[in-house]
Amino acid sequence: MAETLDITTDGQTRSLGVREALELGRNRQNSGDLSGAADIYQQIHTADPNNVDALHLLGVISHRLGELDLATELIAAALAIKPDFADAQCNLGVVFSDQGRYDEAADCYRRAIEINPDYADPHNNLGALHQKLGQLDAAAISYRKAIAINPDFADAHNNLATLQLLMGNFEEGWIEFSWRWKISQFSKALKSFYKPLWKGESLSEKQILVWEEQGVGESLMFAGLIPELVAQGAEVFIECDPRLAPLLARSFPEIDVTGGQEFDTHAPLADLGRWLRPDSNSFPTSGPYLQADPEATAAVRRRYQGTSENLLVGIAWHSNSPHYSEQKSMTLADLAPVLSVPGITFVDLQYGDTAGERAGTDIIHDDSVDQMTDLDAFAAQIAAQDAVVTISNTTAHMAGSLGVPTLLMLDTIPIWYWQVERPDSPWYPSLQLFRQRQPGDWSDVIERVADVFKSGQFPLRRGI
Repeated sequence: MAETLDITTDGQTRSLGVREALELGRNRQNSGDLSGAADIYQQIHTADPNNVDALHLLGVISHRLGELDLATELIAAALAIKPDFADAQCNLGVVFSDQGRYDEAADCYRRAIEINPDYADPHNNLGALHQKLGQLDAAAISYRKAIAINPDFADAHNNLATLQLLMGNFEEGWIEFSWRWKISQFSKALKSFYKPLWKGESLSEKQILVWEEQGVGESLMFAGLIPELVAQGAEVFIECDPRLAPLLARSFPEIDVTGGQEFDTHAPLADLGRWLRPDSNSFPTSGPYLQADPEATAAVRRRYQGTSENLLVGIAWHSNSPHYSEQKSMTLADLAPVLSVPGITFVDLQYGDTAGERAGTDIIHDDSVDQMTDLDAFAAQIAAQDAVVTISNTTAHMAGSLGVPTLLMLDTIPIWYWQVERPDSPWYPSLQLFRQRQPGDWSDVIERVADVFKSGQFPLRRGI
């Protein structure tokens, strides 16, 4: 191959060495310009079809774009030329994992480790695969190996954190969770203040600013810890999503939801867990902590109930989470065994456009409530229900924080705060958890939820 290549970008052609051209492509890729990067890699590949870096990186971009079959083809082509290409082995494993080809993914990670024993990424990826398959002890071993190789590997630390929290090992989990600020998912939310970070010291006669860092669901969950700061004698200010401000102000009248200009210390909301929930015995055993507007709640219930004696049961079945949505979501049609139980009026609590799925059903849909933009109205809507049936999404957190009896349907290995095996939630005493017994199989979960309503054994509220 020629030592230099004519590479055209942005309408200009330059003569670059192969390494320079690859570096230019990587810079485009790292800046988010996948199309521009792919164009450069393709030019390199056209000039030299055996350039394994170009093939591999074209495969990586194809994976990022969701073109999994093409990604497999391209990375496999690179490995056919250079079988000891550890990066390509590792990334082919990632593609295989996303395709559900778990045994092949594990083989790729192990080959990458065999090629380069000091390569931390395949250990971390193997840990994630073990965790996905429910092999939690093996996952912890792999994460720890990745960290031993690279002590500053933030993704591995964060993965170990959420694994430990999933398993109920709160002390280590919270410590490792501080690494979240060094991964892309959280780094943009990190705030800097001129006052020190709270590290669990006494807050008596102190002012503390608590600031939101994650999604609405997590904010609702960690909000339950805020009264404990007040109980320590602190004056509490909260910087929160404006959509949550009315609900939090009503629920915690002693705090300031507009943020604070003067304070002694500050804490990201999830950090409260480390200092106030150090073990399973530190969780409350009863009682909601958020309060919906009582007049709005009563009005919603009257509107939905009419003269019917049916139970009111809210339902939600889908999530738009960028990380877990597919594995924890279902279709409305999947819920048919629940929807067929007599004596229940079902209410649509699902955010987004559900008209197509609801067609031909008697499910109540309230156009006056936008679950995405008006969270106070959403709280009243949920508080008006006798019970809620939902997957893991904002609905579950809202129902739990309001103390509404809730049947939560979970995949085999859910997000960390639902933990594993236990039938209840330490965060929300009003929740009853129904877990998949086989990965991807909702049928058994749904039948068990339906049986609860048929038996009348679930503690349902009446007469709100």
